[in-house]
Amino acid sequence: MAASGVAISLFRALRFQTPDAEALRKITHSGWESILSNWQMARILVSFGRDYGGLPDWVRARIDQYLFDTALRFERIKATYSIAAKALAEVKVDHVVVKGFSLFPGYAEHPKFRPSGDIDLYCLPKSILRAQQALAELGYVPNRHQGHLPVDHLATMMPKASWTSSANIFDPDMPIGFELHFCLWNESTMRFRPVGLEQFWNRRIERKVDDLSFFALHLADNLAYTALNTLRDLLLGSPSPDQVYGLGRFVHTHADNRPFWKEWLELHHPSLRRLEAISFRLAADWFDCKLPEEVEEEVDHFPVTVCAWFRELSMSALCPSFGQTKNGIWLHPLLLRSFKDRIYVLRKGLFFRGVPASREEAQSLPRATRPWSKVLRCFRQLISYLAWFVSRSAMRLAKFPSFFLHGLRIWLSAINITGKPSRSFQPRVSEQVSRHEA
Repeated sequence: MAASGVAISLFRALRFQTPDAEALRKITHSGWESILSNWQMARILVSFGRDYGGLPDWVRARIDQYLFDTALRFERIKATYSIAAKALAEVKVDHVVVKGFSLFPGYAEHPKFRPSGDIDLYCLPKSILRAQQALAELGYVPNRHQGHLPVDHLATMMPKASWTSSANIFDPDMPIGFELHFCLWNESTMRFRPVGLEQFWNRRIERKVDDLSFFALHLADNLAYTALNTLRDLLLGSPSPDQVYGLGRFVHTHADNRPFWKEWLELHHPSLRRLEAISFRLAADWFDCKLPEEVEEEVDHFPVTVCAWFRELSMSALCPSFGQTKNGIWLHPLLLRSFKDRIYVLRKGLFFRGVPASREEAQSLPRATRPWSKVLRCFRQLISYLAWFVSRSAMRLAKFPSFFLHGLRIWLSAINITGKPSRSFQPRVSEQVSRHEA
């Protein structure tokens, strides 16, 4: 079975409302090997597959081993965070935990069932460098191999420890790093900003998981931040299925929690709710999660062009074989008003390698003590970029016709003379997957 067929069968079985358990029987031995060696797909199985029936014995044994390793790693994460939190408190740096073990309850049954990489902390911009220095004094150093930095945090701070990677993708001994986030949404990169994000910090709350206490975002704000992260990854290319699955799990399990959604409406500005609803709708399309009435109301007010994108392209990022992995880029200009900004995001999506270091990061990096060191570093960066550009240009140019054809489909769909595109949540995974398979 091809990799695309493996993914389709797995995701059909993972649907929240209409799971197709028979789809798992279509997965061959090599298909399961592909799933269990893929971080994103294996992560979903570890988070959800503990009670799955009908799995081959050797697959069940591998998942059980992953669960054991994930639980061990979570104990290490708790101990590592406790030491870092104490160091940050000593230098009077307040922070909140984002992602990771803050995604509980709702996104996973328990953090020990959800494999995690690094520990993500958000600090106010004025204290971000003090936080980095505090971690440096604990023996953490910036990861110089990241190249261009992500859009919202400094270079990952990694421990000075020797470690050799193994075949176990959930190796509990894998080094635990820290990602220090200096913003909740990067307006300069995304070219727009929802109203009300500055209020998240003042609404932070103290949370507890097992014996670990920590500060995190308010539950409604944590949902918004998770949805915005999903949207950001979608607009920059494609979010990972496990990320969308976790978001869908929260929305599905809280769909009938009227007090929660009432508070969600009260706390979040309409501009923020509309963006959250895009990610919620994506989770509904991919994993058939139940959506609350409040979210359905937001989706009903999507612009015609956004509705057209969902009908034409929302499924394309679920599986690479569905088409361009950058079809989410076509959604980005639909959310912008300025023609200049629309051209910017399309050009960046097609040609840009990554996001340059932020001003905060640039100030925090050690300066070269010798002139030739700076020259050598610049030369290496230039060679690296040229090598990347040459290797990628031909492939990207080859995708241009297909890429722009998808954009044309959205435009034609939006101006369909037969009327506006359907705004219902159907078809979802079952019907849309069948369409793409055909």
